[in-house]
Amino acid sequence: MDNKDLLKVKSEIVCWGIRLDPTSEKLFLKQNPHLDNRTGNAGLGFKLGHLIINAQFGHNFTKKSPYTIKNIDGKWFVCKEDQQYEIIPNKAPNWYLEKTSKGTPLTKLIIEEGNNMLVSNVYDTCCYFSKKEQCKFCGINKSHHFVKKDPKDLAEAISIAVKEKNYGILWTGGNTYTPDRGALNYLEPIKELRKLVNNPVICEMAPPEDNKYLDILLKAGVNNFDFNIEIWNDNLRKQICPGKSNISKSRYFEVWKHCLEKIGNSSMETALIAGLEPLESVKQSIEELTSKGVIPTAIPFHPNDDSTFSNKPPCDPKILREISLLISKAIKKYGLQPKKHLSCLSCGACTIEVDMV
Repeated sequence: MDNKDLLKVKSEIVCWGIRLDPTSEKLFLKQNPHLDNRTGNAGLGFKLGHLIINAQFGHNFTKKSPYTIKNIDGKWFVCKEDQQYEIIPNKAPNWYLEKTSKGTPLTKLIIEEGNNMLVSNVYDTCCYFSKKEQCKFCGINKSHHFVKKDPKDLAEAISIAVKEKNYGILWTGGNTYTPDRGALNYLEPIKELRKLVNNPVICEMAPPEDNKYLDILLKAGVNNFDFNIEIWNDNLRKQICPGKSNISKSRYFEVWKHCLEKIGNSSMETALIAGLEPLESVKQSIEELTSKGVIPTAIPFHPNDDSTFSNKPPCDPKILREISLLISKAIKKYGLQPKKHLSCLSCGACTIEVDMV
C-alpha cells in the first residue's frame, strides 16, 4: 500500500473505531489487562505500515464500524469487508501489572496512549457539569465529585513507568470556576514528580484568567500546555460549549502568545474537533492559528457514550482528511515544527495531519 492508501485506512479507523468481536476483544485484553477505558482514547493500539494508530473500541458508535480484527496463523490483521491489512499490535508495558508502595495499581493512576505518552486525569470532573454548561461532546465523569489523585502516588507511578520507556507525560482535568481555571491543581503533582524524574510534562487546561498561573507552573517544572479551542465558529462555540465559550477567543490568543514567548517557536498546539462545524470555518481557523505560530490538530468527533452528543454520527473520514491536509500545508507554509510539541502532535496515533507533512 502506498502512503495515500494507508492514510485513507487510518482516517477511517480513527473516525469509526474497531467493532467488538471475540478476536478484537482478545487483542484488547492483551493490551489492556487493567480493563481501563476511562480517557476515551484507551482503545486498540497498533502499527499499520509506518503509521501509528490508536483505534476507538468498545463504545456504542464503534458497533457500526466496518473494521474488525483477525488473527491468521499468528499474524494480526485489520479487516474491512474483503480487504485485510497486516498490523503490528502494541504490547502492554510490563508496568501495567505493578503497584505503588501504597498498593495502588499503576493503571489506576496512569495509562499509555500511542507509543510515547503517559496520560493521567489528575482530577476527574469538570465544573461545567454542575450547572449543565458542559461541552456537548464531553463524556468526562459526571458525578460532580471533585476527586484528585494523590500527588505522591501519581509521581511514584510515573517514576516506575519511565524506567521502562522514555515517555512524555500528559496531565488532563476539567475546568473550575476559579481564576486559575484548574491550573493550580497541577502544582502539587509537578512538585512531587520533579523530586523523582525530569521527563517532560504537558498540562491540558483552559486559559486561566491571569498568565501568572502559567508562570507558576512553568517555574515548578511544567514544560508546556495544551489550550484546546475545539470549536472555532463563535455561534457554534456558544451552542456546543455553553460554559467554556465564556472564555473569549482573544484570551486563547493571549495565552498562546505568552507561552510562545516563554517556551519557544512551535510550542503551542490546539485541538479542533473535526466534524462539528462547517469546513469554511475550519479553514479560517487553520490560517489564523498557524499564522500566529499555533499548530492545530484535527481530532475526529466521536459520539462519547456519556455525552449530550452520544447519538450524533462520528466524523466523516473524508472531512478529517480534508482538514488534516489543510493543516499539513499550513504547517509547511509557516515553517512550524509539530514534532517539537509533546502532546497529540508528537504522538499522532489518533490524528493524521503530521502523517501528511
